[in-house]
Amino acid sequence: MFLFEHGFRSFLVMALVAGLVGLLVLIPLWPTKQGGRALLRRWQIAEPADEQIAHAVTYLRRRRFWYPVLFVLIPLVAGLLFEGSTTGFPVFVMILFGGGLLAELLALRPNEHRVREAVLVRRGVLDVVPQWGLVVHAVVAVLALAVASANAAGRGSIVEGSATAFVGVPLCAALVAIVLWAAVARPADGDVELDRVLRVRSGRIALALGTVLQAALLSTACQSLEGAALPAQAPGWVVGTADLTRPLGLAVSVLSIVVWLVLARPPRRAQRTAVAVA
Repeated sequence: MFLFEHGFRSFLVMALVAGLVGLLVLIPLWPTKQGGRALLRRWQIAEPADEQIAHAVTYLRRRRFWYPVLFVLIPLVAGLLFEGSTTGFPVFVMILFGGGLLAELLALRPNEHRVREAVLVRRGVLDVVPQWGLVVHAVVAVLALAVASANAAGRGSIVEGSATAFVGVPLCAALVAIVLWAAVARPADGDVELDRVLRVRSGRIALALGTVLQAALLSTACQSLEGAALPAQAPGWVVGTADLTRPLGLAVSVLSIVVWLVLARPPRRAQRTAVAVA
């Protein structure tokens, strides 16, 4: 069932709706000093200094500034590049979470007025995000490509839902990888404690956004295969996959929400460390 009409007009309507959502997020949640203090306290800096709060506010503003811009541009660019229709709730989720992931990427530039410090301890990806989160992200991505491949094999051609997955899955994985690489590799920016907190937050939020986006891509591929009129000569394994698409898409969607809720919070190890220090 489509949410909007077919053709470029649907992209335009979706761009306007997504842009409105971006404004509704940006205006009431525009970062303030109180918001910066709340962010740092939530991420285990109990009594943040004024300089730390100011840096946290800049960190948040760099990300949220891009939300309405990207929420409008993504569907408009998609409408110019692709023919046919887009739609449905999974596509709207892709716009919102894809825009959030791109905002994380665009906001990675270091603060020009802060002194960078070298840290002698070597950092790794697992110092920023948990291993299980990387595994879940990879599994959801592989499932999306598998369903898209089954659809293409069963119909003898790459249809819209499969094409979206074939393009979107590696692109999403690449964006997440770039953000994680930057979170690990960039030089320490001034205050070591603050730098660690924002580094970990960026990595976890990017992985959470990417996982939900991969789940939306999987859902789109499942909808395409489920609704496809498979030819009589379609392989049996394709027909069997089509029968599993509805429960698979639902299960992964629920899983991605759980992953988002867990990754968007400070890691338990950091919470235990903060308690021990106190």
